[in-house]
Amino acid sequence: MMHMTFNGVRKTNIYLLEGRQKGPFAPLNREITSIGRSHRLRRTDKGLLEIQQPIGYKAITRDDALRIKDEIAAWLVTDSWAPLQFDDELGRTYWSVVDGTLEDLARDSRSVLWRGTVKFLSAYTTGQEHEINVPTTYQSFTIRGQDQTPWTTYTRFTAPRSQYTLETNKGLYVLLNYNFIEGDILRIDYSKREVTLNNKDLAVSVSLSTNWAMLQPGTVQVRASEPTTVTYTERYY
Repeated sequence: MMHMTFNGVRKTNIYLLEGRQKGPFAPLNREITSIGRSHRLRRTDKGLLEIQQPIGYKAITRDDALRIKDEIAAWLVTDSWAPLQFDDELGRTYWSVVDGTLEDLARDSRSVLWRGTVKFLSAYTTGQEHEINVPTTYQSFTIRGQDQTPWTTYTRFTAPRSQYTLETNKGLYVLLNYNFIEGDILRIDYSKREVTLNNKDLAVSVSLSTNWAMLQPGTVQVRASEPTTVTYTERYY
């Protein structure tokens, strides 16, 4: 029997039924300017991926059914995006919220089976997490996945430095001006635009020439002024 895990919780008494509806990728909203036979793509916005998943459970009495309904509500209703994983889609996580309610939830004839359809909206899809060890000279790495992805870094300084840089051949450039000493631990979080040194805020060190950019899928050249571990998670359309 197949199940799903949502927000870190897997309910084995609630199982997946056939009939999942999900597009191969999120809808794309194109802004196109046309002049005669010339067409210019001005912008592309990625929409939300809709996932409709039929579920079922067994309830002998109506009290049992009501208890499980309350259990489903407590499980699936969240205030922010939460990870959704299906047993039959290993390695994929849909960061989702429930949209609407289980309008079709009902008892299956006179049996003990109840069924309904959960509608999720997914903001983005992730795969496996990877670490790359970035040296002080340009080295090529393959960024896996289909879509650009955020990243974090970990750096331990082995000698005093007056600057720190991290850069790629595809636009990412981070410059920090600070007197680092041996043993300092530097962390950078792209999503939060957060820079910490020994767990203390170091935003003041970020140069105005810094260009924040996500990692692009495919082959990319990366270097840092101090050996650095960059961590990212695969992203998919």
